[in-house]
Amino acid sequence: MKHINKTYWGMFLRFIPLFVIALLFTVSKANADVGERFVIKSAVYQVLTEEDSTGTVAVVEHFIDLTPYAILQKIITIPDSVSNNEKTYSVVALGDYAFKGQTIPTNIVIPDTITSIGKGAFYGCKQLVTNPIPDKITSFGSYL
Repeated sequence: MKHINKTYWGMFLRFIPLFVIALLFTVSKANADVGERFVIKSAVYQVLTEEDSTGTVAVVEHFIDLTPYAILQKIITIPDSVSNNEKTYSVVALGDYAFKGQTIPTNIVIPDTITSIGKGAFYGCKQLVTNPIPDKITSFGSYL
């Protein structure tokens, strides 16, 4: 019986360092770093700038929302801001190929906070009709 207890104790001691390392990797940071990505609803956002409690992000990918309501509406509304980890980010850009190949939406509502639209942002969006482009857009990619 003593031999079995020593074996279990030895196995336990071997796994403590692995447990501590795993714990260190799973602790989440309070703030995202510039370049990091996070997902909210059906969009992937990439952090462009960081400040104390605010920052800016770009929509770098948008997933097709297959809920019946979204399919019937056929409209994607890009928010003017999003919150992640107690920080509010202003959405200022649509990244390259952000909506590539999405065949369901007919309209994509772009907020006035957007200043840049990346290359091919709407490439392959076959049902997309003309939307008003905000006046603050200073940079257009190709393949619009």
